[in-house]
Amino acid sequence: MTENNTTSEKRAYYIVTNAQGEEFLLPYYSETFRVLMDDKDTIRDMLNCLLGLDRDHEIIDLDYEFEKTIDVFMPEDDSARLDVWVTTKDNRYFNIE
Repeated sequence: MTENNTTSEKRAYYIVTNAQGEEFLLPYYSETFRVLMDDKDTIRDMLNCLLGLDRDHEIIDLDYEFEKTIDVFMPEDDSARLDVWVTTKDNRYFNIE
């Protein structure tokens, strides 16, 4: 068994490697979701993209609570917990769960 095979066998199932050898986290697993969504800039950018907000209406600030329990279907039946309060450039305020 080669060293690469041993390393990949021990690696977490939510980490994949592309043809160039770069490693990526699969975002649909709860472990990855928690890592990716525990960053204010990442949450803001993702929400601006998902909501289709243009530069005049984009989210400019947010506060979030990552441990509030809400039930969302996840592949391994784990709950996602994310509650975000946002402020937009055009002075709108709203809560996203």
